[in-house]
Amino acid sequence: MMEKWVTIKSQGEKEAREKAVKKFKSSLGTGVEPEELIIREEKTKLIDRIKGLKVFRVGIPGETQGDIELNLDGYFRFAFASDGVFLKVFPSKGKGKSVKIQEIKEEAEKLQLQDVDWEKVEEDLQRIIQENTENRLFIAERKPELDRDAEVEINVAKDGLKAQLDYSPPIGGEYLSGEKLEEKLEAAGIVFGIIEEKFEEIIKSKVPLKGVVIAQGSPSVPGEDGYLEFHFKNKNDGSRGKVREDGSVDFFNLDLIHNVKKGEPLVTVKPPTPGKPGKKVTGEEIRPSEPKEAKIPAGKNIEPDDEGKTLLAGIDGQAVQDRNGKVSVLPVHHVHGDVDLSTGNINFLGTVIVDGNVTEGFRVEAKGDIEVNGNVSAATLKSGGSVKISKGYLGKNKNSIECEGNLEVKFIENGKVKAGGDIAVEEAILHSDITASGKVVVKGKGLIAGGQVQAGQEVEANVLGSSLATKTEISVGVAPEIRENLEEKLKKLDELTDKLNKVEKAIRLLEKQKEKGFIGEERLAQLKKLVETWEQLKDQVEKLQEEIGEIQETINFSEDGEIKVHKALFPGVSIRIAGAQHKVKDRRSRTRLVCSRKEIAYTTF
Repeated sequence: MMEKWVTIKSQGEKEAREKAVKKFKSSLGTGVEPEELIIREEKTKLIDRIKGLKVFRVGIPGETQGDIELNLDGYFRFAFASDGVFLKVFPSKGKGKSVKIQEIKEEAEKLQLQDVDWEKVEEDLQRIIQENTENRLFIAERKPELDRDAEVEINVAKDGLKAQLDYSPPIGGEYLSGEKLEEKLEAAGIVFGIIEEKFEEIIKSKVPLKGVVIAQGSPSVPGEDGYLEFHFKNKNDGSRGKVREDGSVDFFNLDLIHNVKKGEPLVTVKPPTPGKPGKKVTGEEIRPSEPKEAKIPAGKNIEPDDEGKTLLAGIDGQAVQDRNGKVSVLPVHHVHGDVDLSTGNINFLGTVIVDGNVTEGFRVEAKGDIEVNGNVSAATLKSGGSVKISKGYLGKNKNSIECEGNLEVKFIENGKVKAGGDIAVEEAILHSDITASGKVVVKGKGLIAGGQVQAGQEVEANVLGSSLATKTEISVGVAPEIRENLEEKLKKLDELTDKLNKVEKAIRLLEKQKEKGFIGEERLAQLKKLVETWEQLKDQVEKLQEEIGEIQETINFSEDGEIKVHKALFPGVSIRIAGAQHKVKDRRSRTRLVCSRKEIAYTTF
């Protein structure tokens, strides 16, 4: 019986036996005990000795073959000897497939065998299959001139990262050995990434092999280019509206303006990361490409930090990145159109200029000035500077305009306006709530009718009130914030007085119960606490009354402020100058109203 053999590389005999058991189980479908195996140590190559490995030939004894070789296909081999070419046939086992004559003919053609008696070969093959015995048949005379040694051709890829091998098995010539294969690789200059596990596959192959990867290089790992780390949202993501927590969409607050303050970091330049070199199968180093440095995108109003790696805002304003990638800080935010769903609400640290209108429901806030070249319709404007509206403000009795500086507008209708400076109106103020720390001046048509107007210094108009006796209130001579402070304190005084009266009532009730002896310890404690509360409230009321008295005294003794009416002052208009009040009874023109000796006085001009 024949024996089965495998070549194993391992550090010792025990490991070689264990590896062989796994290999036999995989290829033959059965198990063998390690101690049953035949083992012998072979000559070990230098490269294996360097790795601490030994080479062993491990085989299965012939007497166990009967159990192992069940269900194996038959096969054949040609053997070239000095006395001829022989065919050795191995019959199938169990349910395996038998060797076919056509298979033998095809292989003989590849080997270029001549003068074969195929009728005799087929007859001998059938006999071998029937007898189920191995046999060696002479089929042709050997012709040395047709012998060919095993051939190997090695090709290295253009990038040097892979070597591929084409192998042709010998025809009557010399077989390829591991040593010869190593010599071939060395001759081809291949010294790195050799895949030694492929050696046995190539050497034992009875058929030609093409494109076997025999060595694999190590590619270089490219570095990473330097990049810019932005500290502000420099791109609009194209979304329209912000999703709220409840899932609804807010189309007003789009956060399209990127406000920054002086000294705030905008962009940090990150350095490139170097790559790792690779290696060709020929041993040459493959250098990675040099990563690129990121360019510093400094634009207008930008300052570098001390290390020159981070760009800082040089002023308060809007951080932007232009189409060339440069980052700047702009002191002015320019809306080239309307403030509407396309822009959302505007909130900016500098000045805002709107070429169109501010549409209903939207909000424009600026630390600097606000300039609107169209109308403002039921919107909110809030400015840390001045506000200029080229057309009108249609308030619709909702939202408001507030500025710390002056306000210029063509007309105001049903609006609420508060200015820290002067208010200048070209045509009219109708049914509005107007407050200015300085002056309120209405030129042109010059009409003020309906609502109330408060000015710290002066109100000037062509027409004040109307022939329909529209309720109109004009107040000057006292800074609006002083009157607001007085109103707040009066309101708080009413609240405290109400609380004080309720505490007094509770105290009187408990004192009556105490006099009659119908009060326990808990009620006595409650009475004590109420008395303490009453004393605290009384102190607060007295202090508040004192503050109110001081404010009222300041107002009453002031004679500042005046009202000028050029064309018509209509009856029914309520006038308040400092602490004096008056209701106009007769129509007048070219009238100047002032406070004299705590009374309203009329003069002409």
